[in-house]
Amino acid sequence: MASARDIVTVCVADFRASERGAELLRALSSSSSSDVKLFVAFDFPGLPAPESETRFSLPAPTKAGGRIAFNFRKVGKSCQ
Repeated sequence: MASARDIVTVCVADFRASERGAELLRALSSSSSSDVKLFVAFDFPGLPAPESETRFSLPAPTKAGGRIAFNFRKVGKSCQ
């Protein structure tokens, strides 16, 4: 059994669009016939890519400061 110090927790609570990010999301949205969706992915040594992505996507905010809540949490063993 792993001890508490061997456990890694990655948590993404929310996403907030900056002014530049909102401009990019608006541009993507206007050039696409469907809504732009966001998902979270991260790189962690020893963790397969499918395990490091949210299993769902959410509609992207198109206003600066626009926010969406992901509440994504991944708990796994450290690779030390």
